[in-house]
Amino acid sequence: MADLERADRGRIRSGDVVLLTSPYHSEPFIPNANDQRPNLGEEAAKWLAAKRIKALGWGDAIAIENDIDAGKILHEILMPQNVTFIEVMQNIDQLRDDIFLIVFTPLPIAGLDSCPVRVVAIEGIPGFRTEEK
Repeated sequence: MADLERADRGRIRSGDVVLLTSPYHSEPFIPNANDQRPNLGEEAAKWLAAKRIKALGWGDAIAIENDIDAGKILHEILMPQNVTFIEVMQNIDQLRDDIFLIVFTPLPIAGLDSCPVRVVAIEGIPGFRTEEK
């Protein structure tokens, strides 16, 4: 949770989409004895739930598959709050800013628990960018 607090610095607001990354990358769902990616679990889920986020995304720099029980708890805490998961995203490392407009379009099918989506991040839009220092 301390890592999330440090990264957030009080910026996440209710209804935000949060993308998580780390300096460690590994092919998802393929066993890797040297995998150093952070795992998402109960502590992160409770912290994100308290922030009342709209969606949570990550790519190959975050793991949920290495600890099945922790990944299950993450889903059990956030899904009842209607948090959308954007899993196994590509090109997060190409973003230059840490605040941007993100658009994604899941299929509007009642009861659907997963589907492919196209995700577009647009940087530099006023109100959706890191403030100049």
